[in-house]
Amino acid sequence: MHVMTRIEATGSITLAVHGSLDTITISDFDRALARALRLHQPVVIDLSDVKSIDRGTRKHLADLMNVDALTICPEYIEHWIVRESGREPLE
Repeated sequence: MHVMTRIEATGSITLAVHGSLDTITISDFDRALARALRLHQPVVIDLSDVKSIDRGTRKHLADLMNVDALTICPEYIEHWIVRESGREPLE
């Protein structure tokens, strides 16, 4: 898993995740997200290049959907996260 942080000209911070997210690599993601949120800028979580997410991490991401960040992800990943959270699909 590779988490790339990008600060865009629009003033937003993008966390682009590539590869797989699992219980081992989620700590890197959490640290990057915490750093981004401390900058008090809009945060975009880009999961469009994530290939797989284990079940424990899907539950963790479902809990993070309450964080004030826009999430970009393929429909199949959104479906996994929503299924774990028991919530309605993301809009």
